[in-house]
Amino acid sequence: MRRVAALMLLLVLLFALVAPTAALAEGVTAQAGASRSANNRYFPLTGHNVSGAFLSFFDSHGGIDTFGLPRTDAFEENGRLVQYFQRHRMEWWPENPPAWQVQLALIGDLVLPQADPPAPKPADPSSQYFPQTGHSVGPPFRDYFSSHGGLAIFGYPTSEAYNLGAVLVQRFQRARLEYRPENPPAFRVQPGLLGDEYIFNLKRVPLERTQPVPEGAAPDGWVLWGSWTTPTAGFLPFKLQNSEVAMKALDGTVLAPGEVYRFSKVLSAPGYVRGLGYGADNQWRWMNAGGTCGAATTFYRAIYNAGLQILEVHPHTLVSYDPPGWDATVGDYLDVVIRNDTPGELRLRGRLDRQAGRMMVWVEGRQLPDRTVTRRGPNHLAEFTYEVFRDIVYQDGRQTHERREITYAGNPPPLPADLSKIPQQ
Repeated sequence: MRRVAALMLLLVLLFALVAPTAALAEGVTAQAGASRSANNRYFPLTGHNVSGAFLSFFDSHGGIDTFGLPRTDAFEENGRLVQYFQRHRMEWWPENPPAWQVQLALIGDLVLPQADPPAPKPADPSSQYFPQTGHSVGPPFRDYFSSHGGLAIFGYPTSEAYNLGAVLVQRFQRARLEYRPENPPAFRVQPGLLGDEYIFNLKRVPLERTQPVPEGAAPDGWVLWGSWTTPTAGFLPFKLQNSEVAMKALDGTVLAPGEVYRFSKVLSAPGYVRGLGYGADNQWRWMNAGGTCGAATTFYRAIYNAGLQILEVHPHTLVSYDPPGWDATVGDYLDVVIRNDTPGELRLRGRLDRQAGRMMVWVEGRQLPDRTVTRRGPNHLAEFTYEVFRDIVYQDGRQTHERREITYAGNPPPLPADLSKIPQQ
C-alpha cells in the first residue's frame, strides 16, 4: 500500500571500504542488552554505544584508528559478551585477571586465508622475526605494529608482506595491515576492515545486530528488548511529515503486563497531511495520512525482534517493501495489534531523525529480556508468495515456532511523473 522502503544497509555501510553483500535469508537473534551506564559513548555515524570495560579498552588502545566505528552494541554470543567494530571483535572474559578481561578475537584467522608456511629468518635487522609462526614484520609495517599495541592488538604475523592488487598487505592473527603510500604519512599504514568483512561478506553476524540504536535508548531503569530502523533519505515531504507524527504519537507508550496495543491508535493524532498511497484498485491515490505504512512496518519489525506476541498483522497487497514478507500495513480495517506477554512493563519508543535520515522504533523493558528470538526468511515460494519464520526460546525452556506466508497481488504501479494528476481518495 505504500512506496518501496529503502534498503536497511544504506546507513550501516556508510563508512565501510569493503562492500558487503545483502543477506535476506539468515537466522537473526533480536537485540537485547543491559541498561546504559554513565561510562558510555554513543557513535551517531553507526548508531551504536561503547560502554564500560569495552570503552576503556577502546580509548586506551587507539580508538577509531585501531578499531574503527562500532558496528553493534555489546551482546551475548555463544555465552560470552562481545562487540563488533569495523576492524575487530572485543570479547569479555571476566574469569581472567583484570588486565586481560577484554580480549580481541583472532579475527584475522577467522576471515583471512590460512597462515602461510614459515619463512626463513631474515638477516635484515629492521625486521622482527616471530618463531611462533615463522614470519617477520619489517618495513613498512614494523613501526606501526610496535607503536600501536603489538601482539595484543594484532597477534602474530601469519604471512610475509605481499602485494594484494595495488596495496601492500601483511596478515596477522587479529588484523590485516595495509600500506597505502598515496595517503599522508600518518595514515599510510592502516588496519583492514576485517570486522566488516566478517559481518557483511561472511555473514557471520545477524544484520539486526548492526541496526542503529537510538541515542539515549534504554536509559537507567530500562533495558533494550528490540528495535528496527528504516532509512528515510528517499521519503517525499508528506511521508516524512506523517511518519514523524506517527512516531511522536507512539513514543512513550507504556504497556502493562497483558495489555493489548493497536498501532492504528497513532492515526488519531493531529498533524497528518494528505499523502500518496494505494487505493482499493491498487492505483496511486492522495489519502489522509498517506505514508504511515512505513511507520507501521518499522513498528512491526521492532516488535518482531523483541519477541512480543503479535495478534494481528497484514501485508501490503503489492510487493512494495524489500525484503518482501516483513512489511505491515495500517488503514481501514487493517492494523498491527500486539500484546505485552512479558511479566513486566514495556515502553514503546519512536523517533524520526531528519538530520540522520532514519526512523526508529524500539522496545524497552523494566527487566532483562526473558527470550531469544531468531528470524528466518524470507523464502520465495512462488512468483508473489513468500514465507518467514520466527523462533522464540524462553528462559523457562518453552519454545514457539511461527510461520507466516504472504501472497501479494503483484508489483506496485510506477509513480506518475506528474503527481498533481493523481486522484484524491
